[in-house]
Order: sequence, then C-alpha cells, then structure tokens
Amino acid sequence: MRSSSMVIHAQIWASAVHRDQRRQALVETMTREILLHRAAALHLINDEISLVCKGKAPSEQLLLSILATTVETRGQWQPVGRHKPIPHPFRISHMPKGWDFLMVEYNRTHIAGLFDLVARHGGLGALKSRPVAKVIAILDVLIAAMELRAPVEPWVEVDEVAGLVADLSLNVLEAEAQLAPQTELRPERRETRAPGSSLPQLQVLIGTTCLLASVLDRLQRAVAVGYALPRGKLRNINFMALVGESTALHHAIFSVPQEYTAGGPLYEPVRLVTLIFDVGVLFPQPPALGLLGRLVRMARAALEYSGCLEYVHDESAEALIWILFVVGVAATGMPERDWFTERLSWLTHSVEWSDVKELLMSYVWAPDAMDETAMDLWNEVRSYGSLL
Repeated sequence: MRSSSMVIHAQIWASAVHRDQRRQALVETMTREILLHRAAALHLINDEISLVCKGKAPSEQLLLSILATTVETRGQWQPVGRHKPIPHPFRISHMPKGWDFLMVEYNRTHIAGLFDLVARHGGLGALKSRPVAKVIAILDVLIAAMELRAPVEPWVEVDEVAGLVADLSLNVLEAEAQLAPQTELRPERRETRAPGSSLPQLQVLIGTTCLLASVLDRLQRAVAVGYALPRGKLRNINFMALVGESTALHHAIFSVPQEYTAGGPLYEPVRLVTLIFDVGVLFPQPPALGLLGRLVRMARAALEYSGCLEYVHDESAEALIWILFVVGVAATGMPERDWFTERLSWLTHSVEWSDVKELLMSYVWAPDAMDETAMDLWNEVRSYGSLL
C-alpha cells in the first residue's frame, strides 16, 4: 500500500506539471493541494530509499515515483546566470528553449541516484515496465549529451514503437524529396551527385564495419526526412516511428567509441562531426551550455593531431572539405572560426560555390539549417583567399 500511495501522489504531481506546461502558466502546480501531493510523494520516496539502504531491493514503483517527481514546470526552469540567450549557428525553426536539458542539469543529483537504484534493481533489462525503462534511457542519453560522453545504459524501446520503426512501409521518402542541391549548376555540368553518394567512400576511409559507418547512413536518412517532412514529401507518416527512430539514432551517435584502431586519421574528426549534427541540428541544445564550442575545439585538435591536413590526398580532400565546413559553421562567432576558414581557403582555392554545395550534399548536409551560415562561411573563405 505504501508503494501504491507513493506512485499516486507522484503521478498527481506529474499530471499537474503536464497541465501547466500545456497552459504555459503556473496554475495547478502552485496550489496547496498539488504541493501537498508532491510533499507526500517525496516523504514516501525517502522512506523507501531508507529501506533500500538497509538491503531491500528497489521496486519499480520507487523508480517510477522518482521519475514523476523529477519533472518540473517551465516557470521553475527559467534560465538564470549563464543560461542567457546566445545566437545559434544553425538556422533551426524548431529550436527548443532547452527546458529538458535545464531540468536534467538542475536535477542531476536526483537522476544520478535514480541510476544507482536502477543498477541495484538489476539494470534496465530487469525492469518489467518498458516505458519506464525507456524514459530512464532517455535521461541517460540527455546527460551523456550534456557531458559529451557515451551513455551508460543500453537503448531501450517500447515493443510497439520498435515494431513501427522496423516497418519499412512507414515514413517513406518520395524520390523527389531527396536533398537535391539548391544551387544553379553551370550549364556544362549535366551530372550531379546524389545526396549521400560520397558516404561509401568515406566509410572505407574510417572502416566500413565500425559503428560510425552505420551511424552515417542513419544520420543521412534523418536529415533527408527532416527536409522532406515540411515539404509534404514523406509518405505514410507515423510520428511515433519518427520519434523512436530519431531517439535511437541519438543514442547510437553518442555510443560511437572514441577510438577505433582500424579507423584511420579521419575517424575521430568524422565522429565529432556526427556529434555536431546531433547537438546542433537533430537535437539542438541551448548554445549557453557551450557544447558546440567544446566540439569545435575537439575537432580542431583531432584534425591537428591526425596530420590529415598536412598530407592531403585525392581520396580524403573532399571529405576534409565537408568536415571543415560542418565544424566551421558550428564555429560561428568563435575564435576558432579563422582556423577553419584558412584551411578551407587552401582546399577550395579553385572551386566555385556550386561545386562546394554539391560536394557537401553528397555527404550529410541539412540545407534548411546550414545553407545560410555556410554561405557566410564561404564568403569569409573567398575573402581570406583574396588576401593571399
């Protein structure tokens, strides 16, 4: 009965938070009745944790109650101090205000305790409630994203959603929805590269059997879906499948190991580019968290350490242009921007923008989010080249 009461009190609080979020106002969560429900839930949670400390196995009701009481209302998440608005380098129409990430940051101690209880329970695989396991896995990958590390917990998906994701008849890209270059090509250029057509060559350079190679294919599809969806070029749309596919990709991107002995010098720069796509385009995080700045500096260090810019050969030249453009766009407004501008001017001194755009599209590129800032970078590259 104690556990049942604990869950009921916690879920009443979570329901009130949900209602206030939909209203975008603090109404329910500020009432005495709702606050008493939360206080009662916290009291019962503390009692249960005391029993766990004495050797009792943590119950799933305890884990669910902690999850429910961890959620906050937007009014309580108002950014303060270092969370002031900062321009985002990618043009994201759906840029979130960062509430999920701020909630995780402000409740990190409680979530860390939740992970410890999950481990005592036997891990996510031992949980009978797959929805609870999925939410905990999502919290784990959110924290992993904020700390730029691999998730601790394996990815968990509800069976129903996993079945939808595996259904190839859902969310089908129409042929004309592929990411065709949005620039006019010179009349003599009759053939154009298909989006993603350069990925097989890149995968040979980094290792075709590594996790990063498969992540690139999944990332290319995610970008293509994001381009096709608002244009009505996606057939048999199922949003639950889209969410399941994208969150699983989110987990996979952060699960790519930092070192891969057979990967070659481009492996680590490419891995960091996928992280930039994740936190900059697919799951854009608030610039105030500073993650893009850290990734930009890590990418520069990886390129310098690998020496791949010192001895550029034909097979890697185009891949390097793509890497430098993605990281250069992410470096908008940062001191490191000039470093990427200078290297791009070396590699593209006799190339026109139409050729560069086609090259970028042949790897992984999100036109809606990246074209405008990429054009700004290109103008800087041309200006720098004219000074040489």
